[in-house]
Amino acid sequence: MKKIVAFLAFSAFIQGCDDGDLTVENIDFTSQTAAHCGNIVYKLKDTEAFFFEVADHDALFINDATPEGSPRTLPVNSTNRIFYRAYSGDIDDDVLCSSIPPATPSVVEEWTFTGDNGRIEVTTSPVIIANTELAGGEIIQKYRHDIVFRAVNKNTPSGTEFGDFTFGSYFTPANTLPFNFDDTAESCGNLVYNINGSEAVTLAISPELIANEVTPVGTPRTALLGTATNVLTYTLFQSAVSSDYFCVAPTPTTPLIKEQWLGDAGVLNVSGTIEVTTTSSGPGVFLHEIRLKNAMFRKGNSAFKLADNYLLGFLTTS
Repeated sequence: MKKIVAFLAFSAFIQGCDDGDLTVENIDFTSQTAAHCGNIVYKLKDTEAFFFEVADHDALFINDATPEGSPRTLPVNSTNRIFYRAYSGDIDDDVLCSSIPPATPSVVEEWTFTGDNGRIEVTTSPVIIANTELAGGEIIQKYRHDIVFRAVNKNTPSGTEFGDFTFGSYFTPANTLPFNFDDTAESCGNLVYNINGSEAVTLAISPELIANEVTPVGTPRTALLGTATNVLTYTLFQSAVSSDYFCVAPTPTTPLIKEQWLGDAGVLNVSGTIEVTTTSSGPGVFLHEIRLKNAMFRKGNSAFKLADNYLLGFLTTS
């Protein structure tokens, strides 16, 4: 709140500031990296700043892909404001992010972007890289937000120009999904799970897949991941989770869920195949090796491939 109050006061102060020493005709921040403090997203370049302030940064920059042709939008108004400023000297983050802005350098020129139908448009997409730990797998490293100001008036000392203006890309980090499980799976009824610290992967498996019968060599039981049966889920919790979480009803309210991904329904001979190989582990004891082939995880509009061949774990039954 202190930063916002200071920012508003500073904005009001410089409205009358124009020493006439600098006249900027065009701006280009395409090669600058965007950053944010509070609800302000900004780009800095030597003596210049291009930035905007919104009511709620986290509500606009959600870590999920936007549907094709449907960006997130905010109206340009007194709450969602866009500025360009030129200063009397080189600037750094403190100029926009300090609760009390430094006295120098001073603002020598300011542009505002307004418009009754003006809007801030954000198109979001995941940045996906190869998972070097899991063959064929993918990792969502971060999210890219491409920002355009639509149908706005660029108000400069030289006049007003109407149109669309590109702010550029802004990146937000994705949560790290470790998938750092051991080889031992556990179960409660038909729910097979593997846990490690604050993460868990679960498979609501069809009972016939883990029948207490040895499978022929080279002929595992198979089924496709689904949305009603054989449901695959990955959950990242805010703190450590124990086996008790999965074996009681109703589901406990703690630990809180930080992020949850669901497995896509499998496609025959393409993706999302469960393979279970069962061997004898002693009289009346069976060991089920459960693997996932080409499984995809999805949250909202974002998805990634887990691996070509992922070991969910070895489950012992009797």
